[in-house]
Amino acid sequence: MVSIFLTLMLSFNATAEVAKTISYNASETDGWQFEQRQIIDRLTNTTIKSFAPNCWNSALMVSGFTNSIRYTSDAEFWHWMNSSYCEALPQNASLRYGDIGSVYNWKRDHFHSFMRINDNLLFQKGSPRVDKTWGTFQYESILHPEFYEEANRCKGNEATMIRNNCDFRVVYHRCRPAPDNFYSQYQELSTIDVELKLIEDRMQIWMTNHSPELREQFYQDLIRLSKLLNQVDSKRYSGEKEFARKALAFRIAGNIFIDIDQENEPQNVDQARIYASNFLNRFSRTNDIPESYRGPR
Repeated sequence: MVSIFLTLMLSFNATAEVAKTISYNASETDGWQFEQRQIIDRLTNTTIKSFAPNCWNSALMVSGFTNSIRYTSDAEFWHWMNSSYCEALPQNASLRYGDIGSVYNWKRDHFHSFMRINDNLLFQKGSPRVDKTWGTFQYESILHPEFYEEANRCKGNEATMIRNNCDFRVVYHRCRPAPDNFYSQYQELSTIDVELKLIEDRMQIWMTNHSPELREQFYQDLIRLSKLLNQVDSKRYSGEKEFARKALAFRIAGNIFIDIDQENEPQNVDQARIYASNFLNRFSRTNDIPESYRGPR
C-alpha cells in the first residue's frame, strides 16, 4: 500500500485564518451563484473522518461537475477545466465570483485550486487530510505563511502577477455546470451512474461515521467500484459520450481512493486500490498546463 499512497497527489496544505465576514459583490455574480452558495454551505457544515476529499474535489463540486465528496485527481480536474464547459480566462480578464483559480509554482507544477469569492477571499479545502476542513480563507492562504507578502502583492489576474514579477502564477477558468442529464442521456453510462450514486451515498455515511459495523460494506463497495471502473474503462465512444465515459471513470477511481492511507486491508481491497492507482497514472498532466502560463519573469 505504501507505493500506492505515494502516488496519491496531495493538494496544497493551505493554512490561514478563516475570514469572519464575506462581502459579496452582486455585480460579479450570475444565476449560478445561489446554487454555489448552497454547495458551499453543505461543505462547510460537513465533518468527515476520512482521508480523501481535496482542493480539486471542492473546485469541481462548486463548479457543478460532481456531487460526491471524495478524492479528485488532477487528471479529473483538468478533464473538466479543458472541456467545453469551462473557459480559460485571458491574462487581463476581469475576475468574478465563482472563477476557479489554479496555482502554479516557478517550476510550472500545479499544486492547488480554489474558488474565487473576491480579490481578498477564496473558498477551498487545503488538503485531503482529515484535519483540513472546507472554508472561506484569505487569499494569502494559497501559499505557505512565510510567503505572505508574495501572495499579497500577487492578487488579481495573471497580467497583474506578471507585472509584479511573481514567483507563482494563478490561472483562472470560468465554468458552467454540467446538465442534469449528463449521464442519463446515454443508456450504458446511466445504468452505471445510478449504481454509483447508491455507492457514493454509502461512502458519504462511511466518511462521516467510520462505524466498525460499516467497514465490511465499505470494503465491498471498493471491490465493486473496481469492477465498475474496469467496465467503464473497457469502453470507447466518440464526442460528448466519450467525454462523459471518461468523466465517469475518473469519478469511480476517485471514490476508490477514499481512505487510501489505511493499512492491513484485505488483499482484494488492496488490489482495487492498485487498479485505480494504475488507471489514474495513465493520464499525464504534462499537456494539461494552460498555454497562458509563462513561468517566472
